[in-house]
Amino acid sequence: MVKMKSLRYGWLGMLLLGSAMAAAAFNPVGVWKPGLQHGKLSAAAAKKIKQQKAVISAGSFKINKDKTFGLSLAGRVMLGTWTLKGDVLSITVKEILGKQASDVAKMPSSERMGQFKMLKDGTMMSLPDHGPGEPRIMWRKSKA
Repeated sequence: MVKMKSLRYGWLGMLLLGSAMAAAAFNPVGVWKPGLQHGKLSAAAAKKIKQQKAVISAGSFKINKDKTFGLSLAGRVMLGTWTLKGDVLSITVKEILGKQASDVAKMPSSERMGQFKMLKDGTMMSLPDHGPGEPRIMWRKSKA
């Protein structure tokens, strides 16, 4: 009976350790750099994507411990707050450089809110995902 009890608690310990490791794997705090990922493209689409990649690659996303963030993407600088539920990071924009706070508050939620899926390989994917082969913004955490 003693062996069975220790075996049962051994599994419980492994389960708890696994949960703690999974939670640690999804720590979004840090500086993230964007990139554009896509499948096979036509010549015309490849030319358009090349231009988009140049604009996107200059971006940056700083996620702070205090649940605030700063995001610079495609010439827009945004500040706001974030939450993490499971593997989905949600952001709410509170300020946009060059706009009045009252104007930002009046913007549709689709322009003030966003979501990212934290992936097992340590990257983030901007949501919504439009399906296989479609361009998507992927984020990698900076080493610095």
